[in-house]
Amino acid sequence: MVFKMLSRGGTVARALCSVAVSLLVTGAAAAGILEDMVPPPPTDGACWERSYSNDHLARHPRQKVTELRLLVQPFQGGHEFTIDIATRERAGTVIGSCANGSPGSATCTVACSGEKFTLQHAAGDRAILLKMGTAGRLQVNARCEGNDDAAPFLIEAEPDDKLFKLQPTSVRSCTVQPFKPYLDFRGD
Repeated sequence: MVFKMLSRGGTVARALCSVAVSLLVTGAAAAGILEDMVPPPPTDGACWERSYSNDHLARHPRQKVTELRLLVQPFQGGHEFTIDIATRERAGTVIGSCANGSPGSATCTVACSGEKFTLQHAAGDRAILLKMGTAGRLQVNARCEGNDDAAPFLIEAEPDDKLFKLQPTSVRSCTVQPFKPYLDFRGD
């Protein structure tokens, strides 16, 4: 019977192929950007980084961020992130969780402070874009109850810290060589 349906101009076959392709595309879209960016367990996740040159910082004197590393790891059916971030004056750590957002993006929420930022693929390469959320700030060393290891500080998005293009690097870069968390002053 299937043979007879296929022989009628292929209408049924085309319909079945269309349904199969639709299911594959829907399944891929449902997986979301995080599943595309971060390998599933038992891997250690994925890492991206950006270190701004002295020349770049001289051309952008109002940019505060000098270095940034982002580690995203699968955790209990979701994803956690750790950012080691350095500014011209100090460095610290930001932690929280990420979830798939609108198509092609993920929304990440900072633990304890609730600020948000988004992640999406950069056009044309394996880099990602980290975009500050609508609040326009990022709480570094956010304090949760009972955590007073280091003084928190804010990075305001304005004027030059709104969007960061991060390049992929080895997970080891994020886990073995993090910035000295909770450093009060960078020094030389």
